[in-house]
Amino acid sequence: MILIALLSSTIKCWRNVARERQIVPDALISGTSALLFAYIDDRLSRIDLPKKYAIEAFSFYKSVVIETFNACEFSIEVSKCFPSGRFVIFLNEVYLVDLHVVHGVRATMGISIEPTERHTSLIERVTSVATRCRGAVPTPTNGPKKIVIIIHHDILELFIIVFEFLVHYHI
Repeated sequence: MILIALLSSTIKCWRNVARERQIVPDALISGTSALLFAYIDDRLSRIDLPKKYAIEAFSFYKSVVIETFNACEFSIEVSKCFPSGRFVIFLNEVYLVDLHVVHGVRATMGISIEPTERHTSLIERVTSVATRCRGAVPTPTNGPKKIVIIIHHDILELFIIVFEFLVHYHI
């Protein structure tokens, strides 16, 4: 409840100052509602504004949130504060264009991401992709996607076996 009260207070302050500074037209501020979500230490504010005003209004809103929360000795992770009309993360769950991206899809999307290590061998990279495939398969993806992932995984495993054979026999 405290986080919702702080977010509500932030919205009121933002509206008053945005109206005074004419960041957003008065009629738009009066007619715009804000959806506020909070759970434990995670919070989310949703304010739909036309793109014309959104960037400046968001920058100002972000500064008001930081000031309000700091005044009450709460911290804000600034890297998690971003404007988007399509993407949001709340409670470590991803939402894209108002649709929940389930874990299976997230695991599948991460299968072939580039490694962050500087020097990785071919076997390490293939093993990494194979491990991600194994992690995505038991998750709740639908039938055809699951079959494609399993085939991709099996091809990678076969590639590892052939590669190890060629290396072992110096071919």
